Amino acid sequence: MTSRNRNRTEQRRIFLKYGGHCAYCGCQLDPFDWHIDHVLPRKCGGSHDSKNLVAACVPCNTRKGDMTMDEFRRWFPVHIAQRIRDIAPRLQMAWWMTEEDKLGIEAQIFNIARQLDEQRVVFYMERVMKTD
Repeated sequence: MTSRNRNRTEQRRIFLKYGGHCAYCGCQLDPFDWHIDHVLPRKCGGSHDSKNLVAACVPCNTRKGDMTMDEFRRWFPVHIAQRIRDIAPRLQMAWWMTEEDKLGIEAQIFNIARQLDEQRVVFYMERVMKTD
């Protein structure tokens, strides 16, 4: 976690903003291994104001980088769907499986990827804000 001129009270407030969960994926954060993220990136005019800062797990913050939430929202399912599609060709190396089983699994993989392409990503902070 980067402190950059933030006192411990402010860091703790950001950490607890969503109950110690990552604002994006919702995983429980390790109190010693998390990042402070700018929801609206600094390059897009985002400030260091506490309303623009959230706690994020290292993988989410690293993947989000300097994307806006809408850019990250569009990137996420496309990236995951592509990773799932990348599995399908590897099935050909599964010598212990029948061709019928391979085709069935491949169909399931592409069905999951298609569903991800059509899915709208809702981040943890948005789900929490709706219920509050």
